[in-house]
Amino acid sequence: MSTKTAVFLALSLAVSAASADKGLVLSPTALGPLPLTGKPAKVSEAKLKSLFPQYGVKYEIHSGDSPDFHYFEVSTPKGEVLFTIQSFGTWESPPTKTTAEVPISLLQIRSKEIKDVYGLRIGDRVKDIIAKRGKDLKFGAGHFDALMGDGEIYYSLVPGPAYNAENLTKEDAIEGNWQIRSISWPEGAWE
Repeated sequence: MSTKTAVFLALSLAVSAASADKGLVLSPTALGPLPLTGKPAKVSEAKLKSLFPQYGVKYEIHSGDSPDFHYFEVSTPKGEVLFTIQSFGTWESPPTKTTAEVPISLLQIRSKEIKDVYGLRIGDRVKDIIAKRGKDLKFGAGHFDALMGDGEIYYSLVPGPAYNAENLTKEDAIEGNWQIRSISWPEGAWE
């Protein structure tokens, strides 16, 4: 093997390793190959299968406290859920399964394998959020979690057992150094 060939091979392997190490990254405009642009950003089962052929894609209609909604789930071959997408309907017009693209209402990162553009992952703590994004983030309470974030990337935080979800404060989150349960786009997930 010539020196040029060996150098080219070594560089190719280094670039491949660096690309593989990057993994999926959530930014305000994309999750890996999935664009989160447009008014509104849209998704379909076929689009997810095309963009993420190495993963499993599940599409169902789910129910909850809200009206029924389109629910997409992308998971590893071993069944670990990487992220979910919800597209909400209205009380007057409940959704039915479709092959058409539907608007993305909420995207949630569910795996620590995916980081956001700031380098934050599930399992990181409030001190990590502040170190990378500063203290001037929006804060609020969900059903059971606290929400912290801004600029279309938000974190659901797990408060300690001594806290009442309705009375949470940013100071409580900082003092308790709560852990990130999920990361969401374009707003906080009400959990």
